[in-house]
Amino acid sequence: MSVERGVSINEVEKTELNGQSLQGISTTYDVNNFLKSKGMENEFPLFTAVYNILEGNAKPQDIPDLIEPKDFD
Repeated sequence: MSVERGVSINEVEKTELNGQSLQGISTTYDVNNFLKSKGMENEFPLFTAVYNILEGNAKPQDIPDLIEPKDFD
């Protein structure tokens, strides 16, 4: 709904769930904070991609590009 409507996750929680939290959202932020603190975001591209989608920095259709290993020749 967030992506479809172009609104924040917090707005979806407020309007659709009467303020209840969506399952997994806080976990996504916790995992990202942990990975970032360990400098491991690039080792877990799917977690990082989901976080960036939730933050509005990427779109769901970007996932294939976001999780593909990068060549560092």
